[in-house]
This record gives sequence, C-alpha cells and structure tokens, in this order.
Amino acid sequence: MTKILRRTDIAVIVSFLLFAIALLIIFFVVGASQLSGGNVHVIITVDGRQVHMLDIDQYDGQTIVVETERGSNTIHIENGVVRMTHADCPDLVCVQTPAVRRALMRITCLPNRVNVWIESIERNPNEPDIWVKNKEDEAYGYGL
Repeated sequence: MTKILRRTDIAVIVSFLLFAIALLIIFFVVGASQLSGGNVHVIITVDGRQVHMLDIDQYDGQTIVVETERGSNTIHIENGVVRMTHADCPDLVCVQTPAVRRALMRITCLPNRVNVWIESIERNPNEPDIWVKNKEDEAYGYGL
C-alpha cells in the first residue's frame, strides 16, 4: 500500500525548503555586505593566535609566508581574493580549498594549524580599543 502525502506533509516540506533558501540568501548577503567598503582585513592565525591582520587593499598583489614549527604556508592576496598557494603539509587540502572571496569563508591547514579568513572591521573612533578593570572594579577605556 502506498502512502499519499497529506497537505500538512507538503506544507512541512515546503516550509523547510523556504527556510533553507532563506538561510543561504542571508549567508551570502551578510558575507558580501561585510566586505562592502570599510576596513577589510585578511586575518591569519596559527594555533588560534592571530599572527597577521593585513589590509586587503594595502597588500594587494603580495604573497605572505607563514612559518610554523609544523611547516610553512604561502598565502597570496590579489583583487580582494585570498588563496593559499603552497603548503608543505602532507594532504594539501588547504591548497585545494577555493579562494576566500567574502567574509564567513575560511581556508584552514589542519596539519600546520593555520587559518585564513577575510573580516570587515568597523571601528568606532569614539570607543576605546581596550577596557581594563582595576582592583576596585572600575573600568577604564584606552585608545590605541
């Protein structure tokens, strides 16, 4: 005996598909809007610690080599696109990863523990860069 889909089954399936499409649209719109104007930087971390924060326009056409105790990775920045061009890790998944063109995309080299992504940093010049608390729990802001 074959089951026929009920109206509620179809409504649930359609709702799920619409939700998935909405999430994809939001993902691409947010990623693109973060890179429109402003301070767009390439962030490079090793072992979770930031080692480079490079202005994507200032470093256009340049290659950065990241040396770690596990190996080296070569990252190339050109026309707002970041790609890993060389790595001495055994699997080379990071080199085969598509180039990063917008926020929310990453290139990760697991053996060398290197992460690369693009981030739009909007800084309010009226806000302090660092908040510090003293022994009396009073907060002070410092600009860098």
